[in-house]
Amino acid sequence: CQSENNPYPDCAATYDESRLLSERLLQAFCKATGMQQLEIREMDNMTGTNWSKVPTTIVEMGFLSNKSDDMLMATNYFKERAAEGIADGLDAYFTIVDARAEADNSNASQAGAAEEP
Repeated sequence: CQSENNPYPDCAATYDESRLLSERLLQAFCKATGMQQLEIREMDNMTGTNWSKVPTTIVEMGFLSNKSDDMLMATNYFKERAAEGIADGLDAYFTIVDARAEADNSNASQAGAAEEP
């Protein structure tokens, strides 16, 4: 995902959500595939993230330069597990996002009701 100090204002505004998306995807992907969980790299030199107004992330599924990763990623088993992991990560992300939105709506409703005579 982008860094917290990304120079593009729209992109910088989505940092927290992009970081959360990256964390949830990485955790679920590694759990599903058994791949080693490495770090989340924050980069500000990717056009796909720099010009975005919505949360973004890039999933690196393994290293083609690593023969065992390369062979594993070519299997149907891995492809299915990778897809499941990504789907599970998206579900985990949207569960949090939806819960936040619901809480915000509830707080706004309560604030509005408190203002009524």
